[in-house]
Amino acid sequence: MVHVVEPTDHECTFGVDELFFSTTDAAGVIEMANSIFVRLSGYTHEELVGAPHNIVRHPEMPGGAYKLVWDQLKAGRPACAYMKNITKDGSYYWVFATLLPVGDKYLSVRKRPLATQLVQVSDAMYRGVREKELQARAEGMSGPEAAALGLDLVMEGMAPFGIESVDDLALATLPLEMAEQSRQSAGLPQRPDATGPVATLLQITHDIDRQTARLVSHLDDYAELVVALEASYADSAPASERLAEVAQAATEGAAIDEVSIAAALAAEREAQAAAALGQNASDHPPFVSDLAGRMTDHVTRARDLLEALGDHLKTLASSVRWLRMRIALLRLHNSMVGTFAAELIDGYEDGDTMESMVLLCRALTEGAADLESADRTVLEEASLVPALVEDAVRQADRVLRLSTKWRGEIDTLGAAEAASEPLSRIIERTGGGFAELRRFYDVAARCSLLKDSYDGDRLRGSVEHLRVTVEDYRQSH
Repeated sequence: MVHVVEPTDHECTFGVDELFFSTTDAAGVIEMANSIFVRLSGYTHEELVGAPHNIVRHPEMPGGAYKLVWDQLKAGRPACAYMKNITKDGSYYWVFATLLPVGDKYLSVRKRPLATQLVQVSDAMYRGVREKELQARAEGMSGPEAAALGLDLVMEGMAPFGIESVDDLALATLPLEMAEQSRQSAGLPQRPDATGPVATLLQITHDIDRQTARLVSHLDDYAELVVALEASYADSAPASERLAEVAQAATEGAAIDEVSIAAALAAEREAQAAAALGQNASDHPPFVSDLAGRMTDHVTRARDLLEALGDHLKTLASSVRWLRMRIALLRLHNSMVGTFAAELIDGYEDGDTMESMVLLCRALTEGAADLESADRTVLEEASLVPALVEDAVRQADRVLRLSTKWRGEIDTLGAAEAASEPLSRIIERTGGGFAELRRFYDVAARCSLLKDSYDGDRLRGSVEHLRVTVEDYRQSH
C-alpha cells in the first residue's frame, strides 16, 4: 500500500552533482532505484522497488504533466519535465526529470533544476492546472479527460517560453539544463588512486565526457544558429508577399495610362521595324507591360524558392534542436555511469547498481547512434542552404532590378503622374532594399562555416568499450 503523507512546506535540497536514477516498467512500477533517490525520498530501497512511481508524486502536480511524459515515452521519444516530488515525511524537492524508453523499461535520470525561472513558472502553473483538473473531475470529467485538459493548460503555460509542443519541452530545456550543469558542476567523480576494472570504467566515462565536451562547446553556436534560422524562415513569407505586391503594382501601373502605353507600343513597333532593316534599336527602353510581365514571372519563381527555402530552414532548425538535445542526453547518461562507477570504487553497491549500468550502457549505445545520425542530418541539411539561398535571392534580386527599370520606363513614357499610386507602392516596398535578403546570406554563411567536430567512430568505440567492461565486471561478480 502506498504510504499517504501530508505535504509540508519544508524543502529538501541536494547538490548539483547528485543524480537520481530509476527505472520503471510499462505500468510505472519502480524496478531500480539508486542511492540518491532512496536518500531524498525518505523511503528504503525495499519500499521503493515494486511501488508505483507516483509514491513520490506531490499532490500539487497535475495529471497533465504526467500525461505529457507518458505520451512521449509511449511514442518512443525522450521526455523531459520539471517535477515536484514529495518525500515520505511530507517534504518536497524539485527535479529536472529526463526519461527514455530502453527496451521494455523506462529509464529516468533526474537532476537538480538549474533553470530557476522555469521552476518558478512551473510551480505556479502546476498548482493552477491541478486545481482546474480537480474541478473538472468534480464536474464529472474522467481522470484521463482531466489529464488531457491539464496537458493543454501546461502547454499554454509554457508557450511564452517558445515551448509550443511536447517535443519542444525536451528540445529546449535539456540543452539549457545541461549547459548550466557544465558551468556549475565539479565534473565527473575523480578517483586517481583507483585500479582495476571499475577504475577503467570511470576512466572511460571521462574519455566520453571529453569527447562530448567538444560538442557541448558548440551548443551555444547551435543555439545561435537556431535563432538565425528561425528569423530567416519567418522572413521568407513576408519577403514573398512583398515581392508579389511589387509585381502587382507594376502590372496595375502598366494598365493606367492607355494613351502613353499606346504611344510606347507604336514606338516599340517602329523600333522593331527599324531593327528588321538592320538599324540599331538596342537603345529603345523596355516596354512597361513587358517589364511587369517579366517581374511577375520572376516573382512566381522567387516565391516558390522562398517557400522551399523557408521550409528547409525550419526543418534544419528542428534538426539542430534534436542534435543539441541528443548531445545533452548522452552526456547526462554518461555522468550517471560515472557516478555509479565512483560508488563501486568507494565500496557502495546495492542490488541494482550493475543492472542499472548495463541499462545505461544500452541507452548510451543507442544514444551514440542517434547522435551520429542527428549530426549527419544537420550537416547534410546545412550544406544545401547556400544554394537554396542563392537561387531564391537571385530571383528576388531580379524583381528589384526590374522594378527600377520599370520606374524609369514610366518616367520615359510620361506616365508617372497617372501611375503615381502603384509607383508610390513600389517605391515604398523597394526603397530600402530587402533586408531579408541580407539575412538569408548571413544564414547561408553560418551554414557554410558549420564544421563537423564529431568523431562518430571514436565515440562509438568508447561506448562499446564501456559496455563490454561493464558486462565483464558484472559477470565476474
